[in-house]
Amino acid sequence: MKSVMVFISVSMFILLIALSCSGGASVRGDEVNVIEKTLQELRDEGVSETDEGMLIVKRYQFYLSELSQGKAYMDWRQNSNPPIYNATVFLRLMDQEIIRKIARNTINGKDAFTGITGFFERAYISDVDNTIDSYIIYIPHSFNSSKEYPLVVNLHGYGDSAHLNPYSPAHLQLLKACEQREVIMVAPCGRQKLPIQQGLYVGDAETDVLQVLSLVKKYYPIDEKRVYLTGNSMGGFGSYWIASRHPDLIAAIAPVCGIWSGILGFPRVDLDALKEIPVLLFHNDRDGVVPVSESRSAYEYLKKTGGEVEYREITISKQDLWDSRLFNGHNAWDFAYEGTTLIDWLLQFSK
Repeated sequence: MKSVMVFISVSMFILLIALSCSGGASVRGDEVNVIEKTLQELRDEGVSETDEGMLIVKRYQFYLSELSQGKAYMDWRQNSNPPIYNATVFLRLMDQEIIRKIARNTINGKDAFTGITGFFERAYISDVDNTIDSYIIYIPHSFNSSKEYPLVVNLHGYGDSAHLNPYSPAHLQLLKACEQREVIMVAPCGRQKLPIQQGLYVGDAETDVLQVLSLVKKYYPIDEKRVYLTGNSMGGFGSYWIASRHPDLIAAIAPVCGIWSGILGFPRVDLDALKEIPVLLFHNDRDGVVPVSESRSAYEYLKKTGGEVEYREITISKQDLWDSRLFNGHNAWDFAYEGTTLIDWLLQFSK
């Protein structure tokens, strides 16, 4: 776990400072060279342009191209395809051995990410528009391909870029819990519909989440009876929405400050479809973005249906409002994902 924390918290912090202070970002020649050489090597070996090893290296090439043009870094508002800039990819680019391992696996006909654990990005051809897309995944360092693993699908919030933000306190805690409890975590993009709005995990975005779920099951030994959903804000809505529409796939959910009742332009969730799915809710009592009534009313409704539901409301004092983590009371995620409480609760349940 030490290597994970150094990788995410120290290296990423330094890299983010360097990139953000550069007024765009400079790209070193050796970074470009290793990508270009790897692409050429894969092509020389006859690797298909749609092989995942080829796709992820092309994804890296895209990021470097964007940076070399001085385009905005980590700007979720970019109406581009691929629609994200992912901080983790740049750290992986610093580790040329990771690139070499991906290339060796691909040339040898293996899954491109065989033997790679921790926090990284995988690429695929999207069912939405047949273009390259990607997702973030966390594989515990103790991973053993001969055993099955629980899977937590983590859905990002509005404006949270398109992937899990690995340098926030909440996500560091979630990754640590996944490592401790030997849980695989995946964070889909959830197709954006920018610049008008984000995908809200509906339509194309829902298709994207389901495709990523299918891919993870293809590449890793997932216990299909223990697949869970969580997410914050817009991702909290996504947890409700995906589970209500595909209850056969999900064992339990943990929406954090999520919407369900149809407010703020979101579709209304059919809570009756969740009565067989355990639900754990989190919300701040002073939330100024998503009213706390959303979680309170969901709790009361699900309780009346006889469903398995728990609600943990975070009480914020006036003094607490100065805490920079709270963002006008909306931030329930730093509290929900602290420690192993949320993961332990989900792991109680299976289909």
